[in-house]
Amino acid sequence: MGSKEPHKPAAKSKAPPRCPRCGYNQSGEVASWVESCPLRLRCPECGVDFATVRLFRPAPIAIAGPLAGRRISGKLLIRTIIFGAFILLVIVTAIQSALAP
Repeated sequence: MGSKEPHKPAAKSKAPPRCPRCGYNQSGEVASWVESCPLRLRCPECGVDFATVRLFRPAPIAIAGPLAGRRISGKLLIRTIIFGAFILLVIVTAIQSALAP
């Protein structure tokens, strides 16, 4: 906070920060932050007001199947896949034990 140098995004961030509505590149706004970042921003292109954290949080993943049309986070998708695999394993094990002589 004592530094007067502009904020520089982390090196691992490959995609520029974009407006969640119109996709306008917010790199210029991020570069203008000197001491701290604001909690909310307004896009100069479309005028939408949004939380600054939305610039850096990954977007939810669109999926197909029973949840088609909904957007879920990557963590939820991974947990759903693991849970589905576990249920499938339980079912297969139950069938194998029922068929075993």
